[in-house]
Amino acid sequence: GGGTYQWNPSAGLSCNNCASPQANPTETTTYFLSVTDANGCSAPDSVTVTINVREVKYVPNMFSPNDDGKNDKLFFYGEGIKWFQFVIYDRWGEKIFEDSGPPLPLGGAGGGLGWDGTFRGKPLNSAVFVYFLKGEFISGNPFEEKGNITLIR
Repeated sequence: GGGTYQWNPSAGLSCNNCASPQANPTETTTYFLSVTDANGCSAPDSVTVTINVREVKYVPNMFSPNDDGKNDKLFFYGEGIKWFQFVIYDRWGEKIFEDSGPPLPLGGAGGGLGWDGTFRGKPLNSAVFVYFLKGEFISGNPFEEKGNITLIR
């Protein structure tokens, strides 16, 4: 007791001059601590907080926007994603939907734009659509994917 604490870096810490700060870094971080007691004696220490981020992406291959409360919107799901662009085209190559938002988490809870199966405000008939997905994970690894999505009415 009676000493001073100095944590460095302070980013991601609830305080940088207390004995037991809460750490919430966004990436793996080594925190260095310098403790000085009432007599002026000091001692260093360090602790590394490792962040393990899952890098996952998933696009369902079908959905049914029929207002039954199940699969009424098509979402891009992902974890550990820095940015993405998700574009859906019809069979003639016309862009009918685009999202770049945060992806919906794999558990399904949260926000997200989602495609409701309409184009220019009108419901589309059952058909197969093509999607193009590109982006980057938090680690810096890029991803790119193409595939088909079936809309069922």
